[in-house]
Order: sequence, then structure tokens, then C-alpha cells
Amino acid sequence: MERVVPLELGVTWEPNAPQATLRSSDLGNACLTLKAHPDDHDQRDVVITFDRCRAAAQLPFNDEALHLHPLYAQGLREVLWAGEVLDSTWLPSRRASSRHFVFPLKECVVELLAGGLDVSRSPEQ
Repeated sequence: MERVVPLELGVTWEPNAPQATLRSSDLGNACLTLKAHPDDHDQRDVVITFDRCRAAAQLPFNDEALHLHPLYAQGLREVLWAGEVLDSTWLPSRRASSRHFVFPLKECVVELLAGGLDVSRSPEQ
């Protein structure tokens, strides 16, 4: 059964800024860029890079409609920043090398199937 568990990335971002940017390429890479949290001493953008990305979507579940997301009752309601969907129906098999990541943002929910992720900061501000 699908369930969403919080994923600790070691960084948070501006929860109310709608300026999140999701980019993906035909080469299997994707990147989610978010504004740094106002309390963060490092105000450079947070950049989450996904390798071996097989699917990426920005779904229209903003913060007021998050309760309508199909994974809300499966743990998404407990995720403040980032989550991972375990036993995801997006994955063709349990042995798949991909992971299902979910990011509930102010204006949308970003979901990706990728091999892994790396968190960094933008080189300039």
C-alpha cells in the first residue's frame, strides 16, 4: 500500500513563495529550484537535482487544495517540505531503481520518479 514518509533534506525553503521552478531534460535529469527560507543564513536558492529522472509533474494541488491529492490520507498531510512515496503505484515494480519524491509547495505539488537526488545551493544570488 502506498504511503508517504517525510524526507529530511537538511534544508528548508521559503514556504510561501510561489517561485519554484522545475526543469527537466531528455537526458534524464531534472532540477527543482526554490527560494531559501527567510531564516536561513545562506540566502542562495535551494537547488534539488534529480538523476535518472523518468517522470516529473507539477500537479495543481495548491496549499488550499492539498487535501484533495490522492496521497493526502496516505501520509502527505504530514509532509511539510519533502516526502518519499513508498510502495508507489508510479513504479513498475518494487525492484525498480527509481524512487518517487513529492514536494508540497504553495502553488502546486511537484512529484518525480528519479534514481536519487542531491541538494545544493545556486552558485550566485
